[in-house]
Order: sequence, then structure tokens, then C-alpha cells
Amino acid sequence: MKQRIIVGLDGTEFSLSAIHWACRRAQTFGGILIGIAILDKPGIRKTGVGAGVGSSYYAQRSIDSKMEHASTRTKEFMDQFERICAESKVPCEIYLKIGNPFEVFKEECKIADLTILGLRTFFKFETTQKPDDNLIRKLMREPVCPIIGVPKKVQPHRNVIIMYSGKAASTRAMRAWAHISPNIPDTYKVKLLTVTDSVEDGEYLLNRAEIYLKAYGIHPEKIWHTGNPENAMYETAKEFSPSLVVVGEEMDKPSYFFGRRTTKLMEDGTLPMFVYY
Repeated sequence: MKQRIIVGLDGTEFSLSAIHWACRRAQTFGGILIGIAILDKPGIRKTGVGAGVGSSYYAQRSIDSKMEHASTRTKEFMDQFERICAESKVPCEIYLKIGNPFEVFKEECKIADLTILGLRTFFKFETTQKPDDNLIRKLMREPVCPIIGVPKKVQPHRNVIIMYSGKAASTRAMRAWAHISPNIPDTYKVKLLTVTDSVEDGEYLLNRAEIYLKAYGIHPEKIWHTGNPENAMYETAKEFSPSLVVVGEEMDKPSYFFGRRTTKLMEDGTLPMFVYY
């Protein structure tokens, strides 16, 4: 059975890294890549809102020009994706969607097993100045399927670090990763990390998570730390870089895009993350 893996196409270095990451994953585990380029028609049209009667003609010309330019650029992104997939011998589908990027991805994720995006995205390139993390933060806040956020420069990861706290969110993230990442010997080493005040609590959590992972043929190295969970996770990821960090986090308040433990990783922007809340 082939996994359906969505890949965001926005022409940035982050997006290019996401394409290569997705190709390597499909080569390793199998899967079909679904390239999604977006024409942000609603955002472009908003640039003409408020134009007076005398300037409405010029506002419409500006909108038409931006739409034409956006159409040309998205075609380039799609061609690049198709070319890389062909060179990697990975099956793919390509779609151009029109609409708000968040709403598009939220809908497309409903029929996918995994979404891979840059940690910074630039789908609104006609109406914003530079790539940012707003889209991926929103998608990670309301996940439909697991998401991998990929940095601008990335190496094939040798390690996977699973942050396990025993709470529901970290359990869901670990389980989702195990479901779509069947163990292949020598592909990577799995580090299972927990942070507790006592050794006894740490051993209990690590042993419980180990039982689950072993059922999938995954034999993790167990790591226990005390102190600040966010710092421990970040420092462990840096120590064993290049790594993929698997993390889930309960929201402290409904208004938060992220819990505390993922904030440092997102702000760093150099560490690939697998997130499923």
C-alpha cells in the first residue's frame, strides 16, 4: 500500500528541501507524492479592496498583473517538482489549487497520510515580503494528518528523536510516526527521550513507550533527562544532529499556536520536525 504524501510547492529553498526529503522518504518506505501549488486568488484580490472610483481601473490592472505573474511562477514550481520526482523515480501527482493556503492544505490533508512542508512557507508571495512560519504553525495547531516541517538546509537524518511525556499529545505523535515509518534495519537510530523529576518516573515512561515501539520492530535507545523539557529536547536534537524530532504538545490555552516545548524548535528553524497534536 502506497502512502499519500502531500508536498507544498512555493518555490523557496525550504520547499526544495521538502521535495527532496519527500523523495527520499518515498524511496525508503514507498509512497506517492502529491505536489500542491497554490494560487492565492483571495489574497491577491484583497490588494484592490478600498480603491476609490477613480482608481478602481488601475487596482484591477494591478490584480490582473499579480494573478498572471503568480500563475507563471506556480507553473515553474510544478515543473520543478515533476522533474525532481522523475529523476528520483518516485511516482507523483501535481495539482494547482486556488484559494487561501491554510484552507487548501487543511482540506487536502484529509485524504493524505503525511504532509511535508518547509518550516517557512511563501505561498502568499504576491502579497507578503518573505517566507514565514504562519501557515505551518496554523496547520500544526489544527492537524488533519501528521506534518513534517523541513528546514532550508537539510541532510538525510541518521537519527529519530521521539519526545515522550506520557501525555495524550506525545502519545499520538509517537503512534502516528510508528504507523507510517515501518522499521528498516540500518535506516536510522531511534532515541526515545523523556524528562521527569525522578528516575523512577522516567524509567516507567520510557519502558511503556518502548513496549509500543517494539511491537513495530523499533528498538529505541532510551534517554532520561531532568530539568526543562524544551531545553532537553532541543539540546538532544542538536547533539544527535542530523535528526528528525517527533513531538506532540498539549495546548496550554486555546489561543496558543504551540505549546512551550515546540516553540524553541520552530524558532530555531534548522531542525526537521514531525508533529501531530
